Amino acid sequence: MKGLVTMTAAALMIVGIPAMADDDVNPREAATGTWVHIAKTKADFAKDHDKIEIHGNDSFRKLRFKTTDAPLDLTKLVVTYESGEPDTIAFAQNIPKGGSSRDIDLKASGTRSIRRVDFWYSTDGKGQGKSEVELEGQR
Repeated sequence: MKGLVTMTAAALMIVGIPAMADDDVNPREAATGTWVHIAKTKADFAKDHDKIEIHGNDSFRKLRFKTTDAPLDLTKLVVTYESGEPDTIAFAQNIPKGGSSRDIDLKASGTRSIRRVDFWYSTDGKGQGKSEVELEGQR
């Protein structure tokens, strides 16, 4: 039997199918309710709008923003789904340096697979600084 297992593993390697270890995990998979990192960007206070492009056709129930380096005063949010449908979400919140936004509920019907998130922010009193902004999603 041991010879058969070795031959099977060797045959899989020859045809280009990698053998899987017992502890291999797909990091993109997460249980429902789990928050996962989507992307990071720098909010440049010399402008008032940034976008985060999302690749991977991932579906989320909720989003939230985290900031470092400087506070961020979010004034508008548009989520564009893979279908191309935009979703303008009423949003106005000042996120303190090192803080998080409130949880942002996404549409309950249809697919919630996201293509892009555009966000606008106030630049009043921020000078020419930048804040690292992390977007997280809840499955």
